[in-house]
Amino acid sequence: MVNMILKILKRYTLFIVMLLGVVTYPWMSKLQFLTPYLIFIMLYLTFCRIDPAKMRIKKWHLLLLLIQAIGSVCAYFLFMYYDKMLAQGAMLCFLMPTAISAAVITGKLGGSVEEQTTYTLLSSMMVAIMVPFVFPLIMHVNQMVASKEFVESFCAIIIKIFPILIFPFLLAWLTRIVYQKKTHKKMVLSALVNSLPFYLWAFSLTILMASTTRSLVEDEYNSFSAVLLAINALGACVLQFWVGKRVGDRYGQHIAAGQALGQKNTILGIWLAHTYLIPASALGVAAYIVWQNLFNAYQLAKFDKRKNNL
Repeated sequence: MVNMILKILKRYTLFIVMLLGVVTYPWMSKLQFLTPYLIFIMLYLTFCRIDPAKMRIKKWHLLLLLIQAIGSVCAYFLFMYYDKMLAQGAMLCFLMPTAISAAVITGKLGGSVEEQTTYTLLSSMMVAIMVPFVFPLIMHVNQMVASKEFVESFCAIIIKIFPILIFPFLLAWLTRIVYQKKTHKKMVLSALVNSLPFYLWAFSLTILMASTTRSLVEDEYNSFSAVLLAINALGACVLQFWVGKRVGDRYGQHIAAGQALGQKNTILGIWLAHTYLIPASALGVAAYIVWQNLFNAYQLAKFDKRKNNL
């Protein structure tokens, strides 16, 4: 009986933590300050599992990077003359780098963790480079930032982006240098450390859903625009998972490529929206959280059910 309950809890973890975040939002949303630290730890543990010497940039990596970059720019210009908030929300749905947890989901679905994690690093680096150039050009909606010169805005964004996205990789690389290979393998690839990123992600997702719920309940926003952002996020989510899987099919990486392009670092996306863009544009990212995690929960439940039936 206990084993059955644990199996059900494991299978539907994502549904459970999302619901938990909604129900407990008055309390869990107060833990939002922990998210940058959780991102850093999850990235570090994920990058520790990859030997930089074995990293190989594949053709599908470059193709998805191009799709991600062009898609974000096209999404912005598609809506900029209609609604700037909608344009920024649409841009973020494509621009956000691959989620740290995508490697965890990829592994659980039987995909190539190493190739997917390589793309996570590449997409994080691309966003770290793109954002300081792109955001100052569209941040005129934020009067406080608009008063700064382009170079000053560029440097301010670089200082905030790089520690979160790049330093974990450098620290993971340093870990491999400091520790001997066998010691490092035992330390990093233990069962506990392998599963830890998933549970850290579940915890951060609970906080994220709580913060999103608080924003929906307490903030003032145009309900029609919010609906458009949610619909746009659904379209962006479906399109990116579909395109990623189709590209992956050509290179034998159906699962890894699908997660690489479709599963986004929404925590970073919300932070970027609130820090540099129209804050309400974060509603698009919040909707993306729901769509991508509903799809991931469905994938995990379906895979687990199929595996247990074998």
